[in-house]
Amino acid sequence: MLGFLLGNHSTSFFCGEGKKSLYLNQENFPAYKRFCKFCGPDCSIWGQLSLNAEQDLYEQLAQRILHKQDQQKTLMIDSSSGIPWIRQQWQLLQNTTAQRYLIFLQRDGRGVVNSYRRKYPERDFAEIIKKWLDNIQKSQALFDEFTGPKMVLRYEEIAKLAIAQTRAAVPQNSTPAEIDDYIVHLPEIAEQAIAALDFPPQPELSPAEIDQQTNKIWSWQLVQVGGGTIEPPAEPRSPYKVFGLGLSRTGTKSLTSALHILGFKVIHYPEDETTLRELTEGHYQFSLLDHFDGITDITVSPFYPQLDQLFPGSKFILTVRDKESWLTSLEKHWFNRPAVDQSNQIEKEIHKKYSGKRETQRL
Repeated sequence: MLGFLLGNHSTSFFCGEGKKSLYLNQENFPAYKRFCKFCGPDCSIWGQLSLNAEQDLYEQLAQRILHKQDQQKTLMIDSSSGIPWIRQQWQLLQNTTAQRYLIFLQRDGRGVVNSYRRKYPERDFAEIIKKWLDNIQKSQALFDEFTGPKMVLRYEEIAKLAIAQTRAAVPQNSTPAEIDDYIVHLPEIAEQAIAALDFPPQPELSPAEIDQQTNKIWSWQLVQVGGGTIEPPAEPRSPYKVFGLGLSRTGTKSLTSALHILGFKVIHYPEDETTLRELTEGHYQFSLLDHFDGITDITVSPFYPQLDQLFPGSKFILTVRDKESWLTSLEKHWFNRPAVDQSNQIEKEIHKKYSGKRETQRL
């Protein structure tokens, strides 16, 4: 979180955990360690980056950003938590003109331990506590040794600012109507808070620009197509296909993201004209599968017998969900929203013929 906040400045670049640069181009490591989590293997900065052992990582990144994006970045932010890595970079930068700044981000131990327990429920609780105490001691020792500019920042202090503002604006005796009014006006409150921070003025973003940037950033993890256009990868990355058979609102996007992290180039809920036409014609050997490792959501959920015959050895994943919470999620998703684009006759035919039938059977 801190990295994203600091990296938002025009002269800074948030490089994530710099220590993962050790995994670059190492095929024996999983994809989520070797690739940028936003852009994947085609990242203009990290993709195909060959590091020079005689030059520090941050200088190489700054040069690559200037070459690839024509942007001058003078502040590089590394969120690596590994003590050996931080100490190594500290020593390497001593022989350069770069200024080093260390931020020791702390958090209440109970929050850290509980977070680890949720993430790694199979681990011994006592071992989690022991590891956390050991890391804190080593981090504090490193912080004390560091001779350059440094500061301690507490995770809870960031949250306290928001809590204090809410407490001041919404007293305990507030009525439900007053609380609702506060929530409704949160965008205006946020705008006033940002103005008080004296950020440099930024041009307004249109919804189209936001959509364009979102699709650019997340296209690798949550691939979607529409409007009859698609930019698929050159070839599939898996020797077999993977299909997500779950219905919409059962975690199909999360499944798609997880499969991408594992290295499978899977497309979620394709809506391009070619795929929709192939559905109406019963062509289940989808053209998309010449380029992708699989498809998820209701596009393929009714056709697993055909897909199993057409692609022997394929993997099928069925995501399920409690019926009541699923229906509630569907209601929220589709409330006051048309199920299909009424101007798209092909899409109307598909949803009428297959989607409605499949979800009725599920009920």
